[in-house]
Amino acid sequence: MKALETITLLFTLLGTTVLGQTTDKPPADPTGPPPGPKRGVWKATPLDECSTLWQRTDMVTNAATGKLEPEEHEYKEISSGLNYLSASNLWLISEDVIDLLTNSPSGGAAAQRGSMTVYFPPSLADPIVSTPPSPQGTAPPPGQQSKQSISIRPVGLYWYDCESGKSALIGAVRPEAQGELEPPNVAVYPEAITNGISASITYTYMHYGFESDVVIQSQPAQPPEAWGIESVHARL
Repeated sequence: MKALETITLLFTLLGTTVLGQTTDKPPADPTGPPPGPKRGVWKATPLDECSTLWQRTDMVTNAATGKLEPEEHEYKEISSGLNYLSASNLWLISEDVIDLLTNSPSGGAAAQRGSMTVYFPPSLADPIVSTPPSPQGTAPPPGQQSKQSISIRPVGLYWYDCESGKSALIGAVRPEAQGELEPPNVAVYPEAITNGISASITYTYMHYGFESDVVIQSQPAQPPEAWGIESVHARL
């Protein structure tokens, strides 16, 4: 098997990722007056979890009268997780941000500015807890966890035989691995695997979902054959 210096594995969690990108700023508009004092500013009005109304008022010259008159522009942006319902029951624009929980006794960090919230514990001794959007579009009462919450606890690193289905655990997750925040939206647990394997587990939060990456900085000490798996069929 060809030696690999760095192996990166990408796993998408929750299965809710939507193709397409959204932004807090509207795309460039090739029509209408050029940027300047006559051109208005786009304003966003969240309508619900998946739609936002963008509006802009330009001042244009009436060809008949030669006077400036308002000209309205608007469009509706539609995408998963664009907005979230705040504790005060107001729709706010989602942000791809993870915040440190400095006032929480248990510590950790959380992505709270989106329709899906995720809690990241101080170490891997506790699970990552994800709360998907409520189908009713309402947030749970303060201090209460949604019944839909999903606990995610990584187990370890395996060799997997894609031909036979056989698997072998080559390194377990280190419960004492401490989390670190890489602003604005990445939580990292360095040195997360046992058995001499140098690897980190990272979680990247986006308003439409989040993903986990296992980044291996060193090649496993033993080849798949040491675990009864042929290299030609081996996957990590």
